[in-house]
Amino acid sequence: MAVRPEEHALTVAEPLAYYDHTFFGKYAAIAQNTFGKGTLTYEGTVRSDKLKATCSSRCFRGQD
Repeated sequence: MAVRPEEHALTVAEPLAYYDHTFFGKYAAIAQNTFGKGTLTYEGTVRSDKLKATCSSRCFRGQD
């Protein structure tokens, strides 16, 4: 079964990064969603070291 990207458009999650691509550029590569007291970050990309550090910093902000 083929999955079409348009079937996976964001409805609630906050996009954090987009693809740098002519077709996929309109879709989020990284998105974050909160539910109750939790937060989930979705990553659909291979991250560079710089992007890993940025995402980790954002994901764990305020978590003690």
